[in-house]
Amino acid sequence: SLGYLWREKKVFRTSLFRAADKWSYHVYLLHPLVIFMGNSLFRHLGLSSLSLRFLLRTVLVYGVMTGFVWLLGKLPSGKYPGSRLTAHRLGIGTKKK
Repeated sequence: SLGYLWREKKVFRTSLFRAADKWSYHVYLLHPLVIFMGNSLFRHLGLSSLSLRFLLRTVLVYGVMTGFVWLLGKLPSGKYPGSRLTAHRLGIGTKKK
């Protein structure tokens, strides 16, 4: 499984995959907004082909979310909104007793 490969074989340990792991919940929350905006754009452009809209929507969502994860992965730790709260919830940077 992918979990085994991640833990045991150190596969997918690139900065993009680490960022995607860290930001996956944010992607989960934001991708419907990208879908909604894409649908509005396609309606405005007059695209009527269902298969073409599906293909473009898929490319748009993956492209925007990959860019989002890449950009957030470039931020220094603690320099994004809510970082202290998120870090506390994840137990990052907390002193162990």
